[in-house]
Amino acid sequence: MKQSEPYFNEDKSIKLYREKYRSGHLSEGKLNPKWQCKLKLATGIPALKFSTGTANFKQALRTAEVRLDEARAKQNLGLPTHIKRFDVLARQYLRDLENQKRDNECSEEKFELHERTINNHFIAKDYFGKKEVSKIKSKDVDEYFKARGKEPATKAYKDSYGNIQHKTLDRRVGNSYLNKECQVLRAIFKYGIAKDHITQMPHIPSLKVKDSIKQGLSLEDWEYYRDYLDSAYVTEVLATKNSKLIYYRAAFAEFAKLSVLTGLRTTEALRLKWSDWSVSYEDNKEIGFLKIRAEEKGARKTGKERTIKVHSKVNSILAIRRDNVDFTNAEDYIFSHPSFVYSKSSPIQSVQKAFNTSMQACELLTDEFGNKRSPYIFRHTHAHLSRNAGKSIDDIANDLGNLVTTAERFYIGINTGDRKGLPFDIE
Repeated sequence: MKQSEPYFNEDKSIKLYREKYRSGHLSEGKLNPKWQCKLKLATGIPALKFSTGTANFKQALRTAEVRLDEARAKQNLGLPTHIKRFDVLARQYLRDLENQKRDNECSEEKFELHERTINNHFIAKDYFGKKEVSKIKSKDVDEYFKARGKEPATKAYKDSYGNIQHKTLDRRVGNSYLNKECQVLRAIFKYGIAKDHITQMPHIPSLKVKDSIKQGLSLEDWEYYRDYLDSAYVTEVLATKNSKLIYYRAAFAEFAKLSVLTGLRTTEALRLKWSDWSVSYEDNKEIGFLKIRAEEKGARKTGKERTIKVHSKVNSILAIRRDNVDFTNAEDYIFSHPSFVYSKSSPIQSVQKAFNTSMQACELLTDEFGNKRSPYIFRHTHAHLSRNAGKSIDDIANDLGNLVTTAERFYIGINTGDRKGLPFDIE
């Protein structure tokens, strides 16, 4: 067969042909060696056009036959062979992504992010929902992200009935979160191109995230807060004889101290099991280790397992906790709900309320600029105090589970030399 001659199958439902490169291409006017395809489905239905992506005729014909079978199967099921509306394309993309999750080719976190973004923003608020997908331009995308950047941030939580609710936060949606929405939108358009529903995608930006190092608590503030946790925070509720309140306050006090001493993410610490803690001895000196499994939902931001060496004070905190809780088997959670709440070990899901109460009591809930703090301040405090104590950046980055460059950009600030009374021993 001559390169310039088109090929038709027996019933003329498949046409394979080659065409010249378009104007503006580096090879403008020359023949594109890759076979193009046109599928004729039925009267009244537009033909499907796409590139087979190969210059090999047999491979191109096989690709065309497979695509023809897929298109006819969709017709028989009453599914559209051409997708025009964005919401239809996005939902089809989600169905395929869900199948990938079922086959362990997509993480649960990725699927939930894409599902939430599509349903809550792209479709529900009708930014793109019923628009013809091929007519969504770069200008529309820019306007969307401009509008989203002015909206207040929200946070999902479960109410007492287990239903997902959303509360509005006193800040705007940040670029770091909007970049995740950029990724989702880009994935939908790439999917549309791969399935030949569209031929090109609009420009989708990568929003700049400001490299701002959030300082942790100063040594003085941390010692003041730690002393409060060790004393009044628990003792002030003993008179109430409220076992539940006393238990959760003691648990949070231990969680806060462990978080500052280790630098773990909140969810990483809350999902520690007793089997993740081990103690060994070197030169008659006790050394503790914590294994961050990164396998459970919420505890795998990086998805990478790591083991960190911990301060002897962490061993003391965990030893005391093990003596005072009901669930101490290897696979039980260290920060578990008490047995009078759940009959089996179940991890505490959030410490936000306890954090707010204790920080407010010490007048530390907001920083010097009036920004409200979150439990993540413990992680920054670990980095700040560790660096001031002389701990290497490599070791701090390992504690945090970050690359050295990430640790330097977001966690490690100026060495102020606060060495007296530091909770870290440099060995």
